[in-house]
Amino acid sequence: MRLARLVAVVVGIGSLYAGLCDAQSQTPAKRTRVEVEALIRQVGTTQPDWWDSVPLAYPPTLDLDWPLRDNGPWDARRNVGQYLWDVVNPNPDRWREGIKLVNHLMIRNKDDRAKLARSTETLGRMFHDLMEDYA
Repeated sequence: MRLARLVAVVVGIGSLYAGLCDAQSQTPAKRTRVEVEALIRQVGTTQPDWWDSVPLAYPPTLDLDWPLRDNGPWDARRNVGQYLWDVVNPNPDRWREGIKLVNHLMIRNKDDRAKLARSTETLGRMFHDLMEDYA
């Protein structure tokens, strides 16, 4: 979302400026590629605006080890993937909590390559699909 907002602002300002100004007397403000990339790096490495206001919240019964295979019955109170599917995804008010949970799991599983990859992919998908953050 940060990158999408940034691009929209840069493009929008340029379009607005070009539409309001006489193109012969003034040219629209432009940023160099280096300036845009620096701005993307700066914005892309910061937490979302809402991050600190959202608590890390999940059921105490949730298995934070998030095993790669779960052979038990469907239980969204225990299995992280099932919790995300049943509780987080269909409830927009829980999307940010879910993102924060998966970020927590990514950090928690940083030494397990398979779980880290799954957490990273899930986090990216949640930002993309739920928050429409295409960065």
